[in-house]
Amino acid sequence: MPDEFVSTILDGYPDITVVPFSSFENTTAPQREMSARGREITEGSLSRAGVIEDLDPLLRESVKSLIRERAELDLPAVEGLLETLDTINERYRVILFTASEDSTALASVAAIWAQKRNLRSVLVSHGTALIDPFTVNAHFRTDVMAVFGQRGAEGYIDLGVPPARIVATGNPAWDRYANLVKKRDEIRENLAEKYGLDPGVPLVTFATTWNGGLTASETSDLWVSGVRAFVNACEQLAGLGVKFQAVVKDRRWNKDVGGIWLQEIVDAHQGSSVSYTYATDDTENFVIASDVTVGVSSNFTIESMIAGTPSINLMGHLRVPYPPPFDEASGVECVEPSDLAATIQRLLEDEDFREERLAQTAAAVSYYNLGGRDGRSAIRLGRLLSKTAEPTSVAGWWLTRVTSRGFWSPRKVYRAALHPLRTWKWITKERPFTRA
Repeated sequence: MPDEFVSTILDGYPDITVVPFSSFENTTAPQREMSARGREITEGSLSRAGVIEDLDPLLRESVKSLIRERAELDLPAVEGLLETLDTINERYRVILFTASEDSTALASVAAIWAQKRNLRSVLVSHGTALIDPFTVNAHFRTDVMAVFGQRGAEGYIDLGVPPARIVATGNPAWDRYANLVKKRDEIRENLAEKYGLDPGVPLVTFATTWNGGLTASETSDLWVSGVRAFVNACEQLAGLGVKFQAVVKDRRWNKDVGGIWLQEIVDAHQGSSVSYTYATDDTENFVIASDVTVGVSSNFTIESMIAGTPSINLMGHLRVPYPPPFDEASGVECVEPSDLAATIQRLLEDEDFREERLAQTAAAVSYYNLGGRDGRSAIRLGRLLSKTAEPTSVAGWWLTRVTSRGFWSPRKVYRAALHPLRTWKWITKERPFTRA
């Protein structure tokens, strides 16, 4: 995390303490069992589920049995998480809850916990929703959502989320491109040495995608279909005599099998003359060093826009047709697999076409990542977090603290009764509305 980000957040809060969540007991320990309270909640929920009661008796018991089994697996982690969050809230003066997502089970529980404790909260996007959010992603539970650019807000606004709850800051993780673009030649040479590439031959990089399993519109073979389309295009280019090097940039968690899958796809093209490089690291370096990148509704493409690298969005991999995630003005070419080879070739060989697309990208990039590559996203996000953490009034702050379980924990009440003067000094010292 950049120093400017930390200093901006902590400005005016000299007594703030940063507590690593890992310093507390592991909340998902497998040996933990569901509590009696958890079983009571489970059975109560089942008894009130009218849909289940309307089922055939035999099917009804099977469904209930499955729900109980799932609860036995999931609830212990939820209970442990809640206990840990309450412990943190009792030991420290929590003024803001932030998360990078609030859709998955534990993350949503943590966000709801913050709501119940009357804590201000911010959801910091971990990616731009290039396809409109739906199902579990069709809402968020925090007070404010920080998105990279206006493009990331569109889907939520279309779903009815008030625009005032969404703030564009840029992605702090992409601030590094401000310096990386100045080292393009050096990065290209370093990558060539590391992966055995030729720095003098054009580099075409494909970024893989995956199935999140959150909607029926996704297909189970997104990874395979995307890589196969890229390999097919590369073989066509090789047949036309186009000189280039192909890289498949995969995710780290897939490294044990991704290379094997890639080789199986390549082997289907008997006598392939293309040398494919498989990589799971150096994302930013490949974005910078590539002559063309290819993605599938991917933030990798937005990174390419920031870096000034021509990019292609590969379409046609979802069961339900969707409009292109990038418009014509973005400078990103959105093509079907059948047109991929021709588009790559044109971006490599037609200098006027390439420069035209790069000029469009430079003009549009701030719409996808506020500030483009000005390197100030962390500062903007830090200011948003600091502003959100501030109470709207002294009375608002007191209401937040008084209704917080941590403020009136048994331990603090006992100490307050023993030392009223010391308690008053402690309370007045912690008032956050006096700022430097």
